Amino acid sequence: IFFRLFWSSMNLHRRAQMLCFAALRCRAYVTAPDVIVWKEQLRQLGKGEIRLSGLQTPVATLTIDNPRARNALSGKMMAELHDAVKELEQWDGPCVIVTGAEGTFCSGADLSVVRSHMAESEAGRIMCSVMQSSLRRFQQCD
Repeated sequence: IFFRLFWSSMNLHRRAQMLCFAALRCRAYVTAPDVIVWKEQLRQLGKGEIRLSGLQTPVATLTIDNPRARNALSGKMMAELHDAVKELEQWDGPCVIVTGAEGTFCSGADLSVVRSHMAESEAGRIMCSVMQSSLRRFQQCD
């Protein structure tokens, strides 16, 4: 009875987190509405862009473009990557080339953005959740 009362007092998101924590130990469950809200928060952070081209051809190109930071991903770019993957999920082409602008592929996360905006653990979780969602969905594109 105690567990039932405890469980019923939690919101749906918290229940999902507890179930996933129990099953996966440290992975957090992230719902689609969470990612949408968090993506809009990230969109305000940093410069650079993700360009998706060639969707009208059999070979699309996804370009990581932030040369001032060796194509490191800013929060804005993370949100744009999420949008690009959504477009790719609707696309019927067989091949996507992922490239970096100006001779550099990608140096990881833009540390200037991470240092200035992601100092709180919640902000770091937001960034990781959006990227995990984007990369998982990108990997599943057929």
